[in-house]
Parts: sequence; C-alpha cells; structure tokens
Amino acid sequence: GHPEIGAHLTLDSFCAQPQLLVSPDGGGFHGVTDDALKKMGRVRRVVGSLPSFLLAPAAVRSSDCLAVIPSRLAQLDETGLRSAPVPVETQGFTLYLSWHPRMKNAPAHRWMRELIRDQCR
Repeated sequence: GHPEIGAHLTLDSFCAQPQLLVSPDGGGFHGVTDDALKKMGRVRRVVGSLPSFLLAPAAVRSSDCLAVIPSRLAQLDETGLRSAPVPVETQGFTLYLSWHPRMKNAPAHRWMRELIRDQCR
C-alpha cells in the first residue's frame, strides 16, 4: 500500500524513497543497484541492510521502505505487497548456498547441494 508505488516506478521516485538493501555478505549499504545508479549520476536512499532476500518482504510490509528483490520472490508473496520493475538495469546478484557444518558430509545433503548448484548454473 505504499503511496508512491503504482504499476510503474519512475527513477526519481525510486531514488527518493527510503530503501532496504539486501547484503548477504555483509556489504553494508552499497550494492549492484547502487553501481548502476552511479553510472547514471544518481543515488538512492538506503536506510537499512538485510542479510537475506527472504527477510525483505516482511521488512517492507512493516515500513515505508522499498527493497529490490528478485521478481520470482516477489511473486511468491501472498500478502499483497505491491511490486514494480526497478527503473534501472542491474547486472544481477550472486546466489549463495549455505549449510550447517555438520551437514558437510551427509550424502543426501551433498546430493541436494549438487542438484541446486547444477540447476543454478
């Protein structure tokens, strides 16, 4: 229900809104979207950083912030979050696969990790 977000999001509106950045590696308040904006001479208002894309929908729901997340994740949300294409082209992001160390040698877990890796290549 964000008042600034409709079916389309202008670059000016996108840059002006408070935003949450997803930074799985602890990169802080700068990411690939900021790199793309910098090439255009623009900046956005990043006000918070999250360690996972999975946390972003709940954080956005409880704030007036925007978050750039994969469209497939946005489509899975069934709570009525409004989404719009990001008005800047980015180079994408890195996917991380992580697990508890005790699962390192578990055959079924190793098989699942390899399956996921193969599908993401």
